[in-house]
Amino acid sequence: MASSRDTHAGPGREQLKALSTVLGHRPSVLATASGPTGTCLATPEAFCVLTTEVPTSDAGQSGRGTWQVIGWENIQNGDWDNATKTLSWLLLDGTVGQIAVTTTDRLPGVFRERVRASILVEDTSEVSEGKGSVLIAGRRNPVADGPITWTAQPLKRTNMADPEVREHIVRRTAELRDEYEL
Repeated sequence: MASSRDTHAGPGREQLKALSTVLGHRPSVLATASGPTGTCLATPEAFCVLTTEVPTSDAGQSGRGTWQVIGWENIQNGDWDNATKTLSWLLLDGTVGQIAVTTTDRLPGVFRERVRASILVEDTSEVSEGKGSVLIAGRRNPVADGPITWTAQPLKRTNMADPEVREHIVRRTAELRDEYEL
């Protein structure tokens, strides 16, 4: 039977207090995951990661780390590797992150659900004959009425540097903005 005092069972009181300071309010925790290199948790509005630093001395002392708070609307996608117990994610700006965990709670499923909840609209459209197609997505924080972030991804063998593709993306995004931004 697992001990409730497991060192990787989730964020401790001090860690939650630090996260509360970063968020400006007490977090409503949906799921957690922890491991030897850090802790992560899902709240309704964000994915929060606290990584511990690698020991910096022979005594094995390590830094305390700081919370990274990532709005769900900023996560392009993620992946759970059950074999290695690693959660990885790709942000809209191309930044990649990952954390290896030993306890997962329900985090992989909640992570997937919250990322999907941030997608307001997805539109796949063909550029023109032989030019491929693009996926345009409008994302917004699932618990806030904030701005919509628009992204475009190439599908198949679409060349995003092609001027015709770029013009199509600008035109189609403008149409979607007219429809979804009030």
